[in-house]
Amino acid sequence: MRGADSPVFVNEITRNPMVWVAIAVGVGLLALAVWVPVAADVLGIAPLPLAGWLLVAGFSLLPLVIVQLTKIVIEARSG
Repeated sequence: MRGADSPVFVNEITRNPMVWVAIAVGVGLLALAVWVPVAADVLGIAPLPLAGWLLVAGFSLLPLVIVQLTKIVIEARSG
Protein backbone atom coordinates (compact mmCIF):
# COMPACT_ATOMS: atom_id res chain seq x y z
CA MET A 1 0.00 0.00 0.00
CA ARG A 2 1.30 3.45 -0.76
CA GLY A 3 2.13 5.88 2.02
CA ALA A 4 -0.31 8.60 3.05
CA ASP A 5 2.15 11.30 1.98
CA SER A 6 3.10 9.81 -1.40
CA PRO A 7 1.68 11.28 -4.64
CA VAL A 8 -1.40 9.68 -6.16
CA PHE A 9 0.03 8.60 -9.50
CA VAL A 10 3.79 8.42 -8.85
CA ASN A 11 4.53 6.02 -6.03
CA GLU A 12 5.90 2.55 -5.34
CA ILE A 13 2.71 0.89 -6.58
CA THR A 14 2.46 2.67 -9.93
CA ARG A 15 6.16 2.09 -10.60
CA ASN A 16 5.67 -1.67 -10.32
CA PRO A 17 5.33 -3.09 -13.86
CA MET A 18 3.42 -6.14 -12.60
CA VAL A 19 0.63 -3.86 -11.37
CA TRP A 20 0.20 -2.57 -14.92
CA VAL A 21 0.27 -6.13 -16.29
CA ALA A 22 -2.44 -7.14 -13.82
CA ILE A 23 -4.58 -4.14 -14.77
CA ALA A 24 -4.18 -4.90 -18.47
CA VAL A 25 -5.11 -8.56 -17.95
CA GLY A 26 -8.16 -7.57 -15.91
CA VAL A 27 -9.35 -5.05 -18.49
CA GLY A 28 -8.71 -7.55 -21.28
CA LEU A 29 -10.73 -10.26 -19.55
CA LEU A 30 -13.55 -7.80 -18.91
CA ALA A 31 -13.54 -6.78 -22.57
CA LEU A 32 -13.59 -10.41 -23.68
CA ALA A 33 -16.46 -11.21 -21.33
CA VAL A 34 -18.52 -8.28 -22.55
CA TRP A 35 -17.77 -8.11 -26.27
CA VAL A 36 -17.13 -11.72 -27.33
CA PRO A 37 -20.62 -13.11 -28.03
CA VAL A 38 -19.85 -16.68 -26.89
CA ALA A 39 -18.40 -15.48 -23.59
CA ALA A 40 -21.26 -13.04 -23.05
CA ASP A 41 -23.81 -15.81 -23.68
CA VAL A 42 -22.07 -18.19 -21.28
CA LEU A 43 -21.90 -15.51 -18.60
CA GLY A 44 -25.41 -14.23 -19.36
CA ILE A 45 -24.38 -10.60 -19.77
CA ALA A 46 -25.12 -7.87 -22.28
CA PRO A 47 -22.94 -4.94 -23.36
CA LEU A 48 -23.49 -1.73 -21.41
CA PRO A 49 -24.53 1.40 -23.26
CA LEU A 50 -22.23 4.41 -23.08
CA ALA A 51 -24.19 5.85 -20.14
CA GLY A 52 -23.59 2.61 -18.23
CA TRP A 53 -19.84 2.70 -18.87
CA LEU A 54 -19.72 6.34 -17.76
CA LEU A 55 -21.52 5.37 -14.56
CA VAL A 56 -19.04 2.53 -13.96
CA ALA A 57 -16.09 4.86 -14.58
CA GLY A 58 -17.51 7.56 -12.33
CA PHE A 59 -18.14 5.22 -9.41
CA SER A 60 -14.74 3.58 -9.93
CA LEU A 61 -13.01 6.94 -9.53
CA LEU A 62 -15.17 8.01 -6.58
CA PRO A 63 -13.00 6.34 -3.88
CA LEU A 64 -9.90 8.06 -5.28
CA VAL A 65 -11.61 11.45 -5.17
CA ILE A 66 -12.99 10.90 -1.66
CA VAL A 67 -9.62 9.81 -0.26
CA GLN A 68 -7.78 12.74 -1.85
CA LEU A 69 -10.36 15.24 -0.57
CA THR A 70 -10.13 13.68 2.88
CA LYS A 71 -6.34 14.08 2.82
CA ILE A 72 -6.70 17.74 1.83
CA VAL A 73 -9.15 18.42 4.67
CA ILE A 74 -6.99 16.62 7.25
CA GLU A 75 -3.87 18.47 6.07
CA ALA A 76 -5.69 21.82 6.18
CA ARG A 77 -6.88 21.19 9.73
CA SER A 78 -3.48 20.08 11.01
CA GLY A 79 -1.32 22.58 9.25
